[in-house]
Amino acid sequence: MEFRQLNTFVTAAQTESFSRAAQILGYSQSAVTVQIKLLEEELGVKLFDRLGKRISLTGEGQKLLKQSRQILKEVSQAKETAGQEGELCSPLHIGTVESLCSAKLPVVLNYFRACHPRVRVKVTTAPPARLYEMLEQNLLDLIYLLEAHNLSLAPALEISSTDFIIRHLKENGGISYLPYFAVEESVGKGELMVLEVKELQVRMYQQIFFHKSKWKTREMDAFIKKAGEISGK
Repeated sequence: MEFRQLNTFVTAAQTESFSRAAQILGYSQSAVTVQIKLLEEELGVKLFDRLGKRISLTGEGQKLLKQSRQILKEVSQAKETAGQEGELCSPLHIGTVESLCSAKLPVVLNYFRACHPRVRVKVTTAPPARLYEMLEQNLLDLIYLLEAHNLSLAPALEISSTDFIIRHLKENGGISYLPYFAVEESVGKGELMVLEVKELQVRMYQQIFFHKSKWKTREMDAFIKKAGEISGK
């Protein structure tokens, strides 16, 4: 049994797809299939039920998944401990929403990259619900969002895309309450204007999430620290 076989098995179990696991790991689909087959033969059990293109864990597969996650976590911790004094260089996968990716996150990333140039950062944008799913599936290291406020509202129209709101304002007019970083470019071009509202003070707090069962790498720690430094400026 090899470490890479367990890693492939866990990835396939989390994504419920050999093809998706192959994409994530950079293997061919046939390589993933062969690794799983060899693992099943070595253990003498069937790990997946295969129903067309869909796969699901068997009872034995569920047991191995729990054990494999613990093994991978311990190996990751051992690697991290062994490299405590080295320069940060492991990849970092961050999830965020579209509006933050186009405005707020680049500032944080530029600051982070200036301090840790060898870290390869990948950013994925999606609605918050999808980001939480990806975090649960271990497809993301961190989620970067702004804090949601607990307000009682009865909206007539809900739009999750800031870009859509801005486009709607440009085409149809109206008033919207948006963070300045999201409209700064449009204001600069004269496409939108800012209304001054007296005696209104709003604070926006950033939130960074990671899975409670995931080993927090030095790269994750460093990004959280740098994001905090930026927000404090």
